[in-house]
Amino acid sequence: MGETSKRSSADYFDALLASQLGLPGSDLSRVWNFVRRGFPSLDVFDEPNSPLCSSKNTALSDEVSSVTEYALEHILTSLRVRQLRTQASLSPLVSVQLDDVRGTVRSFEALNDGWDGEDSRAPIEGVVDDALEVLQHWRGEVAVPEANLSFDGVLSLELYQENGMTLGGVEFIGQHQAIFTVVSETKILHTGRFNAEKPSEIMGGIELIHEALKAI
Repeated sequence: MGETSKRSSADYFDALLASQLGLPGSDLSRVWNFVRRGFPSLDVFDEPNSPLCSSKNTALSDEVSSVTEYALEHILTSLRVRQLRTQASLSPLVSVQLDDVRGTVRSFEALNDGWDGEDSRAPIEGVVDDALEVLQHWRGEVAVPEANLSFDGVLSLELYQENGMTLGGVEFIGQHQAIFTVVSETKILHTGRFNAEKPSEIMGGIELIHEALKAI
């Protein structure tokens, strides 16, 4: 089996991961080597005539799709966590502030229906855990959020400017769904959603929040 075919297939898989995950080549190389060891069936990538080695083939096979998801959730998450922690280490003050926010979030678990009037509802199932998971991946460049529980049981991590003007935040609406919004005065700069159960999606959402906040 020629070295050229191996190189082209690895390059193809690297390109797939890069397009979906936005990671630098050095990390992609490590992922490729790890995945190849764990998935011997991917030897098909080294076949010179394999359609998977063709740059014209943009459709993912089920095999490639499942491996890509595996790499995303179980390998690249740890790589990106290390990257983000290196780029944005939390200061001692921010760490303490985030611990305070976690304490507020956990306190919501004690609330039952009627906690703020007849129509108020206890936290929606799972939103406390989702918010705590997001806080675990919070970035130092993003302002420390304030935790809030609305009357309908939706938990939110709200962002504010120093003058008290809202910047938006993240709402947890149940079933691990999180909706984030970044605003400037009355203008919505960015909005989207992510799965608060998946670290990779959480970090992607926080990155989008960070980028939108930089425009303010």
